[in-house]
Amino acid sequence: MGYACMSTDHYLEKLPIKLNYILENRFPNTANFYSSNPFTLNGCSSGYFYLTFNVNYTAVEPNFLNVALANVTKGITSDPTIDYRFYPNSICYILYKTGGRSSYSPLTSSSSSAAGKTVNANYSILHDKKGSKLGANGLTITYLNSTSALNKIVFVKGTKAYLVDEARRSANIHNITVKCLATDTCLTVPQAPYSSPSSDSGGDGTPSGVDALRNAAPTITVSTTIFSTRAQSTTASTTITQIVSPSNTVTTTVSATCANNQLPTNIVVTNSLTVKSLKANKNYSENEKINIPCSGDFTLSLTSNGIDSDLFFGFPDANGIDKDTKFVELQIGLKNGQNTIKDLVTANIKRSDLVKRQGSAKINLVYVNGIYSLLSNGQSFTTFTSTNIAPKSLTITPFDGTVTLSNFLLACM
Repeated sequence: MGYACMSTDHYLEKLPIKLNYILENRFPNTANFYSSNPFTLNGCSSGYFYLTFNVNYTAVEPNFLNVALANVTKGITSDPTIDYRFYPNSICYILYKTGGRSSYSPLTSSSSSAAGKTVNANYSILHDKKGSKLGANGLTITYLNSTSALNKIVFVKGTKAYLVDEARRSANIHNITVKCLATDTCLTVPQAPYSSPSSDSGGDGTPSGVDALRNAAPTITVSTTIFSTRAQSTTASTTITQIVSPSNTVTTTVSATCANNQLPTNIVVTNSLTVKSLKANKNYSENEKINIPCSGDFTLSLTSNGIDSDLFFGFPDANGIDKDTKFVELQIGLKNGQNTIKDLVTANIKRSDLVKRQGSAKINLVYVNGIYSLLSNGQSFTTFTSTNIAPKSLTITPFDGTVTLSNFLLACM
């Protein structure tokens, strides 16, 4: 039995849109295209994803097709954007535009030749801690290790994915599936970790020309078909079909499911958690210690249902926090507008500004090899290297008052 993660209706663009890239800031690259419904790729707690889809080239063959990531309010011609581009002969490029400048990934020509040209092509996008890789027919074709630049687009709240078809010819795109990586989790319902694509292929992040992208666990599934030249409709019990025409607007549904598996012991989940500081400001002693069941790396995601007080996260050893404890402290500036990470062992401090939001606040934290990476409300991405004290427990407290937290998920990596 599965649980629906989301179901939203979107519309298709009536007219072709022009997308401009200047490769290496010298070569103009302009294309007209049709854009499909926008959908979300951030169904996994880490923010990383593995997307696969098939293209049938039996009837028609477009010059190229894309998966574009852009701000849903500004549209796919906004800045910044990422353009994952696929060609029928297994040539792939990653293009990203930020600050008015565009860059693109190298091409692994031997892999492209090995993948070849087939009637039914399978394409993939893997985005993990080393950057993005594009695959064709099971082989890695190209990569881009600009993780920081890519994450500023992928992790930002409001970024959506669009299926894009070069407008001169139609494309039949189907079996679109978005999956989490191994040890990652779906944010909407608990699930156990699965096998996933390797996030360490190629050692230094440069993938081997014959490195196959392995299957990941199904967490979000999208089924759709895109045409851009003629109108017709198709109905199936498990497939959503959408038709694109230059003169018509068509609606479609993007749906997703997450497996209902038994929760493993390396995950801490709670739907609601109340923290308070009533006797004194920033009073850790009023709140329960949460043990971290991980031998090393972990991810943490939660939502604060109010922004009337800053939140403080204390990461000590297994003994918890008392007046003499030295630990790493994260301050989420929900009220004062500034995130702060403090290493109370070395007195090292790092701050970053945060644009305050109304209502709730979503917080994501990744701990890998002693480095804390913090993302709050899709912005203020901050990294911080701590001392050699491994966090074995967590205590959360507001600066004052009472705060209710929801969707708390701590998962070992």
